[in-house]
Amino acid sequence: MDDPFYIGLNGEEYELKRISGDTTKVPYLIGEFSGDGIHVKTKLIRLIKKTYLKGFPKTDDNIEEAIYEVLVTVVKGNITESIRGIIYIGL
Repeated sequence: MDDPFYIGLNGEEYELKRISGDTTKVPYLIGEFSGDGIHVKTKLIRLIKKTYLKGFPKTDDNIEEAIYEVLVTVVKGNITESIRGIIYIGL
């Protein structure tokens, strides 16, 4: 999970690097990211739905579908915006 992450804001794309967060636990996009003059923090609000592949153990490797509600806070200069979003994990 050391690959760069990207966010699009107002028609511009920003490349981000992870600066905190657990990369071993679903959902992987929870944490803090920074780069190109912006700082992004994603915070888990709640699990909406999670299903596992039938016949397999209920582990993160066997998630068929998961939907999480998150709070995304973006800081650019002296401007801070927070929005609710969805992280979808699926096959």
